[in-house]
Amino acid sequence: MAAAADHQRGLDQARADVTTLKAMMTELAQIKDDEISGLEQRLEEHSALLESSISEGLQKDETLQQLREQIERGETKAADLQRTLDERDSELDALAKGLPKLTGGADADDSPHALDAIRAALSAAITERTRLEKEAEHLRSVNDKLGQKSAQLRDMYKADMLELRAQENKQRERAESLAAERAQDARHAESQAEKLGRAQSELTELRKRCADLERAAVAERPVLPQTPGKHGGSRQHASIKNIDDDAAGAAAVAMLSPVPASRLNTRPAVLADADCPPRKRIATAVAAAAAPESVPAPAVSDLAKAGEAPRAHSSYGGRRRIRRNQPQPPRQGSREDQSAEQCVQQ
Repeated sequence: MAAAADHQRGLDQARADVTTLKAMMTELAQIKDDEISGLEQRLEEHSALLESSISEGLQKDETLQQLREQIERGETKAADLQRTLDERDSELDALAKGLPKLTGGADADDSPHALDAIRAALSAAITERTRLEKEAEHLRSVNDKLGQKSAQLRDMYKADMLELRAQENKQRERAESLAAERAQDARHAESQAEKLGRAQSELTELRKRCADLERAAVAERPVLPQTPGKHGGSRQHASIKNIDDDAAGAAAVAMLSPVPASRLNTRPAVLADADCPPRKRIATAVAAAAAPESVPAPAVSDLAKAGEAPRAHSSYGGRRRIRRNQPQPPRQGSREDQSAEQCVQQ
């Protein structure tokens, strides 16, 4: 009992250890699943951040490229304007240099006119410079608008190119899938054609075998001699000489006579019936010779001597059976009977 109790306690402890181990394994699996899910989430976040950083970098590159182009265009225009202003300054300097000469060489009466002319020239130069500055500013604004339009067109072009490439990739994949499906259909068609060819060859072989079996069955049939029939035709009959009375008598009877063999074997041979055709009489004689000796039924006189009353047969069939069971001596004298007896003896 103590050993059984110890064994039971050991089993309970083992079950508890197994349960604890299962719980620990489940907890570890849950921890691993949580870690894996956290890592996957972090990976997705890093992937999203990387994609956003890449997109922002591309946008910044495009912006810097646009700014660089605008700066280059602005520098070019500024250089042009600077050259224009330098030209106007040189003109003003030339006018300023010529002003003392005009004032010194002119009379008192002509000095106001000369000053007015110089003022008019200076105001015209200032007006021209202002106009040029406005025109340069207008050109800068137009250039900026053109730069923005160019950037929009570039973005549209890139989007269109990306869409076209995506459509091209889809069309290529579709074409490859269609080609693979067409190849698979071709292989399936070839396999079906091969199966059909094999089935046709097997069918031809089966037909050939059937024909061979039919020819073999026809060749194995016994060849029966032809004798002239009653109405000018020909009929086949088995030669009695080639029939073994012990082995093939019943087969010969079944082949020659339409009467069942059971009836032919259980009744005596009647060779002189006028209503029986010669062929039937020959078959009856052959059956009688091949069958075992049949025991004739007792006659009515024998039954009377034995003290037994004969059974009453009120029907035509009963009287016919009585006549059939009574032995009758064979009649002689007809040619058919003699030929039948000769056949039986042979």
